[in-house]
Amino acid sequence: MTDGLRHNDDHHHSSLALFTPSDVFFGRVALVATARQAALNLAYRAHPERFPHGAPRVALPPAAVHINPLTADALQLLAGPATPEETSTPTSIMNSRLRVRAALRRQAPVAAIAT
Repeated sequence: MTDGLRHNDDHHHSSLALFTPSDVFFGRVALVATARQAALNLAYRAHPERFPHGAPRVALPPAAVHINPLTADALQLLAGPATPEETSTPTSIMNSRLRVRAALRRQAPVAAIAT
C-alpha cells in the first residue's frame, strides 16, 4: 500500500473531527459516527462521573471544505451565457471558457484543511 493510500485510510484528521479522509470522501461519516456514539454512550452509562459536562456527543466534520473556493464572479461565469447569441458560435463558447479560467486564476489560494 502506498503512503498516500495509507494516509487516507489511517490518519485521523483533527480538522475532520478525527475522521479519516476516506471516511469523509466515501460517505462513511454517519456509519462511523454511529459506532463512536454507541461507544461513548456505553462509557457514559458505566461511569457518568467521568463526564462532568453531561453525556458526550460525537463531533462531526464540517459540511463543506474548500481548498480554493469559487468566487461569486466565477460562479456567475460558470452559470452560462447571458444571451442566446452567445450560445450560437463556437468562438463565443471558447471565450466563455477562457473567462472562467481567468476568473479561477484570479482567486487567492486558501488552505481550508490543516493537517
